[in-house]
Amino acid sequence: MKLNLTWRCSPPRPLLCPGARVLTEVPSGPLYRVAGHPLRVPCNVSGFRDAEREKGFQVLMQEPEKTMDINVISARDQNFAWGKFSGRVKSKEITLAMLAPNSALFTIGELKASDEGEYECAVENDETAYDGTYSAKIKVKVIDNTLTVSSPDPPSLSLDEGDPLTLTCQASSNTVQHTHLSVTWYLHMDGEEPPQPIVSLDKDLTPSPGPRFRERYGAGIVRLDKVGEATYRLTIAQLEPSDQGRVYCQAREWIQDPDRSWYPITQKDSETTALTVKAKGKSTLELALTCSVEGLAARQSFSVAWLRDGSELARFGPTGVLHVGAEHGDRHTGGQLLATKTGPREHLLVLRPVRVQDQGGYACRAWPQDRNEDERNVTFNINTTSSFPRECPVCLLDVGASMGGESVAVTEGGRLQLTCRVTGFRGRLSVTWEHKSASPSRQVVGLSQEGVVEPGPDFAQRDVRARRPAADTFTLELEEVRPSDAGTYGCTVSEWTVKPTGDVELSHSQEKTCTVNVGLLDVELWCHVKAPRIPMTLTWTLRRDGSPPDRLLELSPDGAITWRGGRQQRYQLRVERLDETVLVHKLRIAGATPSEAGRYQCEASVFLEKRHKKMNPSNDGLLDADVVVTCSVTETTPGNPSYAVTWREERDNRTLLVSSRDGVVTPGAQATPGDEQRISMRQRAGPSFELTIRRARVGDSGRYSCVVVEWLQDPNDNWFDLPPVRGTMTLQISEVTEGNDVDLDCSLTKYGFGPGTAFSLTWFYTGPLPGENVTLAELSQEGLLTRPWGGGPGRRLTLSRPDRCNFRLSLQSAQPGDGGHYWCRVEQHRLGQEGRWQLVAVDTSGRTHLTVGDPGTMAPGPLADEDVNVTVAASHDFTVPCDIIAQSSPYSAFNVTWFWRREADGETRPLFTAHPDGTLQDVSGRGDRLRFHRPRPALFSLTVSGALPEDGGRYHCRVEEWLLSPSRRRVGGVQRSEELSVNIQGRRRAQRGNHL
Repeated sequence: MKLNLTWRCSPPRPLLCPGARVLTEVPSGPLYRVAGHPLRVPCNVSGFRDAEREKGFQVLMQEPEKTMDINVISARDQNFAWGKFSGRVKSKEITLAMLAPNSALFTIGELKASDEGEYECAVENDETAYDGTYSAKIKVKVIDNTLTVSSPDPPSLSLDEGDPLTLTCQASSNTVQHTHLSVTWYLHMDGEEPPQPIVSLDKDLTPSPGPRFRERYGAGIVRLDKVGEATYRLTIAQLEPSDQGRVYCQAREWIQDPDRSWYPITQKDSETTALTVKAKGKSTLELALTCSVEGLAARQSFSVAWLRDGSELARFGPTGVLHVGAEHGDRHTGGQLLATKTGPREHLLVLRPVRVQDQGGYACRAWPQDRNEDERNVTFNINTTSSFPRECPVCLLDVGASMGGESVAVTEGGRLQLTCRVTGFRGRLSVTWEHKSASPSRQVVGLSQEGVVEPGPDFAQRDVRARRPAADTFTLELEEVRPSDAGTYGCTVSEWTVKPTGDVELSHSQEKTCTVNVGLLDVELWCHVKAPRIPMTLTWTLRRDGSPPDRLLELSPDGAITWRGGRQQRYQLRVERLDETVLVHKLRIAGATPSEAGRYQCEASVFLEKRHKKMNPSNDGLLDADVVVTCSVTETTPGNPSYAVTWREERDNRTLLVSSRDGVVTPGAQATPGDEQRISMRQRAGPSFELTIRRARVGDSGRYSCVVVEWLQDPNDNWFDLPPVRGTMTLQISEVTEGNDVDLDCSLTKYGFGPGTAFSLTWFYTGPLPGENVTLAELSQEGLLTRPWGGGPGRRLTLSRPDRCNFRLSLQSAQPGDGGHYWCRVEQHRLGQEGRWQLVAVDTSGRTHLTVGDPGTMAPGPLADEDVNVTVAASHDFTVPCDIIAQSSPYSAFNVTWFWRREADGETRPLFTAHPDGTLQDVSGRGDRLRFHRPRPALFSLTVSGALPEDGGRYHCRVEEWLLSPSRRRVGGVQRSEELSVNIQGRRRAQRGNHL
């Protein structure tokens, strides 16, 4: 079993090779494959502008010593193949399967000698120009199958329990190419599929036992030795009854392809040896069942049948003759199935030894029958009593909240937690939670018998969990409950049994329901104002989905509250003083509904020296994001394994969570109450295991590890565990104050450096909102630096290499929008013989979670001291300056708009806008009489030339400060200047500066 520890993230964009844009690739050749066996060749293309569009792949072939290309198969044209291949394409012996829009797999199911040649994978160009290579070729050599496998052992053996067993296998190959052989001994038990490996010797002569024989191999009881050039000997020092079955060896021939990977080209099996193991005395693995028939007349004859899961094992007719089904005849003949009559009304069934396929529910069925009566005429049963308990289906005790009950109340926006308890189960259990009041009924979440959490389609994007905190308890947890979540919920628990073939089948199911009531949520928003005891005006606003702010209320210095839009019925306001300098304004929303959703902001202003001053608005930034660590099992042992998982935090040597093989999750011994609230885990398909840290903070930084133990069942249904496997990942959470610089390092710790070796690197960013996945910077193995992200803040990013083993991404003047996850991917390349770079290794770093704190300055600086009046002579020029005297960041951009209000009608009209990207927009209709000038970065001016009498009025400017981040561009603050009053008369001319 192998583990892979990753972070959840969107797939990285492909890194294109320098030079040509389009590149088509197939494996290096030549490939040697055996006649009569499959050929598989993958073909990949990269560099097309439309990477999501499915490409038109074609395969052509050129026979040895010939120059003409033969059409083989096309992904788009069914009639592409020529006569030599057309029949095999139609019969699906030759296929071209699309694995992805830019990837295809060419397959020949059964190679022929005439298939030898050079194959070309070509891609149709749907673009207007050619830029790259659109085909790639590979040579295929078809060789004969020279592998031979045989066994000199007798076709059958009968031994006693505890006796030794020695079997021999001869395996060799005369292939001219350099190949290796691997040999595996198998045991095929009666009625069981697939065969179970006993022990293997791989192509590198490394032995490994099968799952069922691992313990005996470790004790030296089972061995596999290579005792000659082509001779392999299996030794079992002490046989067990479960070793009975057909034993044979399988040899597989491997060849090393040009890419250095090993590929199996053929395999063959030896003759089988039927092994019978006689148990000594009464085996401890014996099942004995008795059945007593009651309620019959003294001389009434009857028949008795033994059944397992409804299938008949054996039957006694009224004359006492035993009939055993054909599928159980061998066990009866070998003395492993015994059915007998021990008294006038008593019957006995004995199975020895007990096997995996013997599990299930047993029943004894009896019916009256005359000695000469046809058994097919039986129409009724009589009472029977047996020595074994009747099988009890899974029974649900109750479902409800943790305290039980048929009704559960939860507040909107809160957490719904339902508990379902079960009893009477024997096998594995699964649970399905449904919202049954919905039309149609909606699956909320399921927990499979393997412990995999499966959210329903309507709940895939919501925070929903299914847990098993104890063996007999299942829980449903749904965060941020909505009014539509109210209604009836059903908990369906199913019991599953494992068949002898390893397949899992449903045994029993039962459902319980309860009612969930969702109450409205009361919300209270706090606004802390730190100011001396002076008159102050406070305003609450609400912004919805990018629309302009909507004013809710205004609290005047004299305590009067002015409500806007009749909202007094929905909101309540109260003020509390914490100390001499801090006031807390609490806005309460009683019974909040979706109509109250949005961003709330409070803004305070004070009166100083008869002038109105606005203070910085409250911060409405995003909450901290959750962090998810994923531990994936990349290789599993054949069978139907279960997994026990332990999550640990290595810095403080703490066990956080433990999940048993039954999926029961419990806190670790060193877990704190805070951990239980913020840290959870769940299993997904794969299998993979997720550790979620909610509201991640700097203290959560460190190394996290998952320890996975794989559990399997032996033929006697006993569980045994395999050695644990550990995976680790480093989590780094950094917090920096807005405006400071940040350095993020990507270190190489396990790669070798040498001639012809180079590294390429890509930095990624994932924001707190869905879909915020950005490629920040790419450094190719040839030193070419590109920034695929075209955002304005690109000038704040620099990539350096302070030493040989470190790549550093520096972010200058961090902004609140820079918060999120940063991580790097490193690719190691080696220069090939043809002078082309070949990818040899890829690795991904852990994620650094960056939080940017607010220093308290989020808007342009203070307003001007007073309004300004100027008089301008007719036909002369006047200028309206807009001077920004303070800003949040030296990298801010500004959107500046000038406005004009005529004294006559009092209507304010926009005149001119200078956008952050340099675009100028005249909306006044004054044409070329308006001139824009920016003499320095923080000073903007608008000049009106040839003043006319109708140009008189009051002018002001409004500035929006734009803060740029890797995820988005957002408004950091909006400020309005004081007004400039312009009078057009006489021949006097005066003007004064105006500051923002």
